Amino acid sequence: MAADCPDATEKVLDVWPLPLEPWLPATERRAVRVPPSSTTCPPLSQDAPAPLILTGVREGAVIKRLPGESRVSLPLQATGNSGERWWFLNGEPLNVKGRVYTLLLDKSGDYQLLVMDETGQVATSEFYAAVI
Repeated sequence: MAADCPDATEKVLDVWPLPLEPWLPATERRAVRVPPSSTTCPPLSQDAPAPLILTGVREGAVIKRLPGESRVSLPLQATGNSGERWWFLNGEPLNVKGRVYTLLLDKSGDYQLLVMDETGQVATSEFYAAVI
């Protein structure tokens, strides 16, 4: 609800920082904790940044190495808002900050890939890599 609406009341909510959203249980995420916007008196339009989109691996995918290769090579791209990017694999930072990255995996297992931009937007994908 816009602050200048006649029925507006201030309400303070505690929410986790945006970069932590992917690791929170569903009940703690902003989508559940923050009430929806009013349809009768919506908030003022704010120019929202373009959504951050991770391409190169789909949620739940099983990625297999190519014949003759000793590891999985996964070309990735993060598109959307401008600015720097930070990449994380299983919660650990990767030494890359660009929009394009080739992830090399030499162990089979479950992985969570996360990329975050300067505005705090995140895009994630969980997948399985079969290197055997």
